[in-house]
Amino acid sequence: MDFLYYILVGGLLLLASPFLILRALISSSFRNEIKGRMKGANSLPELKDTLWIHASSVGEVRLAKVLIAGLIKEGESRPIALSILPPPVMPWLWKKSFPTYLDCRWISRSG
Repeated sequence: MDFLYYILVGGLLLLASPFLILRALISSSFRNEIKGRMKGANSLPELKDTLWIHASSVGEVRLAKVLIAGLIKEGESRPIALSILPPPVMPWLWKKSFPTYLDCRWISRSG
């Protein structure tokens, strides 16, 4: 089953690559968006020995808040990083609460 998945994904990437290359050649805003997403990935803080929690939905973000508060209350000494793929409003809310915050919207166009 994995083989079929990789064949399908590889085929889709091959089909999409000419369109993406053409769009990058024509559209400066598209190039700037890609550069911005890559800079975002390169500007991540050092995460060695960090407890990394990822949330992909609003419910998971709410649960992560409870989980992180519980970990801190129990004396977790490692830094805690939260990464999310949220609607655009969520990063603003979470930046205020967590100093180590990974905005993973650069991975997905939905954010």
